[in-house]
Amino acid sequence: MLIGSGPDFLWLLSGICIIRVVWYNDRKMQMVYLVFMYLIAAGYNIGQYFHLIPGTFDLFDLLSMSGVALAEGIIFRFLLRREEK
Repeated sequence: MLIGSGPDFLWLLSGICIIRVVWYNDRKMQMVYLVFMYLIAAGYNIGQYFHLIPGTFDLFDLLSMSGVALAEGIIFRFLLRREEK
């Protein structure tokens, strides 16, 4: 699973990290760009399902990207709370 889905969730994770760094102090813009990034990632995989984008649709890609995004969000919230204390 890591070999097949790894590149997909790694490019999503790197994009999320870049967005978090660039708009660290502006939470609203950060959220807008993160939602846009998630929509691009999900749209890319769903487009493969409907043969709009070349490639093979894989449900594990979609699930792994969702899991990585969720885990990153939880870790980021935890670090924010820790920073406030």
